[in-house]
Amino acid sequence: MKRFVEQDQETTIEAEADAVRLVLEYFDQMKAAQGSLEVPLLYPEGGMRGRADLILTLRDYRVLVETKFSARGSSSRIVEAAAEQLSQMMTLSDVTAGVVIVFQRGETEAGFETVRRYRDGTIYAVAIRV
Repeated sequence: MKRFVEQDQETTIEAEADAVRLVLEYFDQMKAAQGSLEVPLLYPEGGMRGRADLILTLRDYRVLVETKFSARGSSSRIVEAAAEQLSQMMTLSDVTAGVVIVFQRGETEAGFETVRRYRDGTIYAVAIRV
């Protein structure tokens, strides 16, 4: 997906909603994948509510996807905050894997050229230059 986005000169991502749409469109091309946008999550403790940007179903796996759009700023700070958010959402839902995708305007921070693992390998993160 990273190569697909970074090499496509026609793709315009101006906001987080554009990023979520692009992720869903990318995975919709796969026969084995299905995605659901803006999925409400109801937490049993205290009745709190959350909302997942996207949940992908890939055969027997469900993956919680959190997208972030950054015009500037540290990819590592954005990913750390999003990984914490995903971790809480995963703990309180029936999803056991998560992905943070940061769509970064300009150059990405060193170390985010490839996928990074967080939280004992249950959360993955990548920054994509747009």
